[in-house]
Amino acid sequence: TTLFGHSQSLAGVAWSPDGALLASRSETSIRVWELASQQTVAVLQGSSRFVHQLALSADERLLAPSHMDELVRIWDLASGDVLHTLAGHSNAVLGVSFSRDGETLATAGYDGTVRIWETMRGTLLRTMRTAQTPIVSFARSADGVLLATGCHDGTVWLWDWQCGQARAVLRGHGLPVTAVAFSPDGASLLTSSEERSLCRWDLQLEQVSAELPVEGGCVYALAFDPAGGTLYGGCNDAKLRSWDVATGQLTRRLPAPGAITRLDRSPDGARLVSRGEGIVCVWNAVTGERLLTHRLERSFGPVRFIDDGRAFITSGED
Repeated sequence: TTLFGHSQSLAGVAWSPDGALLASRSETSIRVWELASQQTVAVLQGSSRFVHQLALSADERLLAPSHMDELVRIWDLASGDVLHTLAGHSNAVLGVSFSRDGETLATAGYDGTVRIWETMRGTLLRTMRTAQTPIVSFARSADGVLLATGCHDGTVWLWDWQCGQARAVLRGHGLPVTAVAFSPDGASLLTSSEERSLCRWDLQLEQVSAELPVEGGCVYALAFDPAGGTLYGGCNDAKLRSWDVATGQLTRRLPAPGAITRLDRSPDGARLVSRGEGIVCVWNAVTGERLLTHRLERSFGPVRFIDDGRAFITSGED
């Protein structure tokens, strides 16, 4: 299937939690696609070109991009209008996630704060602060209870979403934490840093339970398979790596056409999408086969979905 719509280079994509919708962003707009009908269900114009991350609510009504400025906008997908503009961060917003019920939104910024907002009113409910260190990576646990922020000073902070308190500060890295990812069962947290280390933390004991071999570059993006048995890592040495979580062994080191800085998994776990250096790749998550490679050049192009419609490749120029 090929979906046409954007006419500028695409900079990012996000699935809805159930895999029914896909949001894609170019320099000037965000489009939301319904995969079953292959139709655009919303076009959001006027979005900042410096969008870092996209989050779709579980009920597929709201979308929140995090911007490289200090603002976060909550969009109503039915009307295509901005529902609220959230102002509070004093620097770039690098992470954003809806709660499981969609009633609150968490945002994490380079200003060292995590903020919880009420989505329907756009009001700030609480602010959690690190020890004055910038946040550079962000993740939410599958059950929505915990947030993890990787910081510039090498610390990892665990936050309780409901009460807004820091549950733990994990110290094991010496350089900025480039990526964080919860295991699907919420028992472990995987963290990587610029010192080319990859650690698995036991969250009950709040200590490192294993150090996984990287054997090369720095890991900048992490994703689990749905069962939690395999961990995928996108690296700056142009490799897509995978590990057996139970044994900690590096099982694959697949060549990519460039450094990987973003990594997304389709909801069914069948496909991976990596991005970096203007290149989008679609991978078979089971076999490791690279299915498609596309350079995001300034020329007219499509958004393509493969097989089951849950993996994609995008391009375009307005």
